[in-house]
Amino acid sequence: LELTASTGHVGLSVAEWPSADGLVFTDNGDINITVPSDANGAISLFADGELTENGVPTSWAATSDGYTMGTGVGGTVDVTTDFGDIVLSVE
Repeated sequence: LELTASTGHVGLSVAEWPSADGLVFTDNGDINITVPSDANGAISLFADGELTENGVPTSWAATSDGYTMGTGVGGTVDVTTDFGDIVLSVE
């Protein structure tokens, strides 16, 4: 999973969590990402602005910069905006 935008908002819905590491990045804009509740892996969230989390399962382990999801055996995806907000929604 790799998505890079120079300027602008990024919105994506992940149907199945990847087994390989990845990146979602925008230099200047907000990121809205929806992740399945049964995801296995890790997600790191880096925002210059606000971080909003909706529906994060209690089974996910919080880390210093995001979450370990499920068994944690899948890929790690870094979600970063240098100038913007991140909304993480879990469905």
